[in-house]
Amino acid sequence: PEVYASGFSQINGLSLDAKGNLYVLEYVNAASIYDPTQQPGDLPPSQVVRVATDGTRTTISGSEVKLGNYVFADKNTGDVYVSINNADIDNGQVLRYRVDEATGQATSVEVVASGLNNPRGMAIGPDGHLYVNEQGV
Repeated sequence: PEVYASGFSQINGLSLDAKGNLYVLEYVNAASIYDPTQQPGDLPPSQVVRVATDGTRTTISGSEVKLGNYVFADKNTGDVYVSINNADIDNGQVLRYRVDEATGQATSVEVVASGLNNPRGMAIGPDGHLYVNEQGV
């Protein structure tokens, strides 16, 4: 095996886009270790990091990613989807990031689904719609 990227901690998801950029979802940022005694609102945000084919790293997310569950790069549009739990049943969301290919920076982020119960896996169906797997009660 070959190491593609290193230096991450608590990886909760990986996804490659059509151009070979790797998107890494870290549950909480690499500078912090998860402390289960903290309230969810006090935890540092998770982060989504784009690792370009040349190894350049760009964090595309901000404080909006609390308790990140899953990352999915749409190979057709280049959009990156992130599911977040928000620590409440039926309060999970899916965020869509539009990423500028030249800079690797997110140009926008929007909530595309909400009211979800612990959203996890995602895929684009043959009809072009985003499907999200919910886990739990």
